[in-house]
Amino acid sequence: MKKVLVAVLLLMSLVACGAKETTTICTAEDYYGSYKTTYVAKSDEVQVITTVSTFYVDDYYTTDEVYAELENYANAVASVKGVTYGYEYDETTRLLVETTSVDFRKTKISDLVSAGFFDSSYANIDYISLKQSIELQKNDGGVCETK
Repeated sequence: MKKVLVAVLLLMSLVACGAKETTTICTAEDYYGSYKTTYVAKSDEVQVITTVSTFYVDDYYTTDEVYAELENYANAVASVKGVTYGYEYDETTRLLVETTSVDFRKTKISDLVSAGFFDSSYANIDYISLKQSIELQKNDGGVCETK
């Protein structure tokens, strides 16, 4: 019986190690803009999340204020391992496109909690679940497709 259990556990670990990566793209829109989130996962464990947010900046903010805020955020993110951030801002149309990517193979969730990306409720989570992420996206009106 022990030999069978060991064999099953070994087989399960080999299957998990060889899990194929999948890409799931979720899109959503709301009053503020549109969002495209790409999840790269092995089984249910998200490896990389990339979000592209597109929206118009309110006229209330001056161009200098917009750039100052974007640069402050970019500088704060630059020190966080596994996180990249970039933006494009059109001063004429006031269209802002932000791209944020988190590579969980290069960072820990606890580090992201410390940096303020996630609230403290995530502190004891081992990984981000693809299934739960898709469910949350759909609950918020998003549409998801796995490739």
